[in-house]
Amino acid sequence: MDVSVYMAEWIGRLVGYLGLKDDEDTLLSAWKALFAAANSIKKDDLEQFVSPLRKAVRSVTENLSDDENVPGFCLPKGISPMLPIFQHGILNGNADVREQAAIGLGDVMKHTSVDALKPFVTQITGALIRVMGEKFTWNVKAGILQTLLILVTKMTIHLKTFLPQLQRTFIKALSEPSKEATIVRDRAAKCLSVLISLLTRLDPLVVELSQGIRGTDDRGIREAMWEALFGLIQGCVNGREISDASKKIVESLLSEGIRGEDYDDGTRIVAAKCFGPFCKYLSKDEAKRLINTYIIRPALLNSVTKVELHGIILSVHSILVELPMFFETEGLSSSLVEVLQQCIA
Repeated sequence: MDVSVYMAEWIGRLVGYLGLKDDEDTLLSAWKALFAAANSIKKDDLEQFVSPLRKAVRSVTENLSDDENVPGFCLPKGISPMLPIFQHGILNGNADVREQAAIGLGDVMKHTSVDALKPFVTQITGALIRVMGEKFTWNVKAGILQTLLILVTKMTIHLKTFLPQLQRTFIKALSEPSKEATIVRDRAAKCLSVLISLLTRLDPLVVELSQGIRGTDDRGIREAMWEALFGLIQGCVNGREISDASKKIVESLLSEGIRGEDYDDGTRIVAAKCFGPFCKYLSKDEAKRLINTYIIRPALLNSVTKVELHGIILSVHSILVELPMFFETEGLSSSLVEVLQQCIA
């Protein structure tokens, strides 16, 4: 009797049993059966099980919170029966299979403990980076980045050996040119922001992002680069450091971002969002000089265009969010009132 026709259904049911919380014997028996079933599948047949497995994983995880784990996934080698199926789909499937495999693997990782996931980090990361380096449609890359975001967020300290490859992967994805690729660029910016805590030096990244911002006329790419810079500045607020030369680069970018006539409103909004966190990172004297130079003095001299006033008011909002008492404590309250009057005049 050919039992292979029932394999997809068996796998689905066995994965469901991995969610049992009060019956350890059944849980262990189900895992052993799943392990045996998965190992019996021929390599050439693995792809056809990606979709059934993803549905089974979604069924067992859909009612869980993001920080809640599936008991069977957290057993020693708990995810090993599922990993070959998803990995084969990621590396060898068509575009739809690759996307589904990546998302399914992400759902597994999200609900697996750090200790249980640790032995598989190298295997998983290598496969995801490899696919990101190939030419695939934006939806495949979006699925891969969604999974990489889960990985770098959950397993940050275990990814040090992959830092150069991950940084290159995320920077390249920030420049994804297709019109539909906004989600790719957004996820790449989020991944890079998480990675910042591990990078030894941030100065090369400041240079790379500044070149990306200045080197493109594509609005979507430019906004994604600014979002990544925002994540970098937030990293500085949280204890990281950049050199004086990098500070000058960021200051120059902020001046261009909030005052540049060739910037559209969307990009100006993202650029101005960086102003407050950057002031928060700087010393009080440096922040005060920055505010006087690019906010107060230009506005009060009536030497700015409506576009520049837009950037100024957005920057003021960013400062008030990050440093709500700064204008008052530094004696700038009356100047702020005058600036606001100028902006609404």
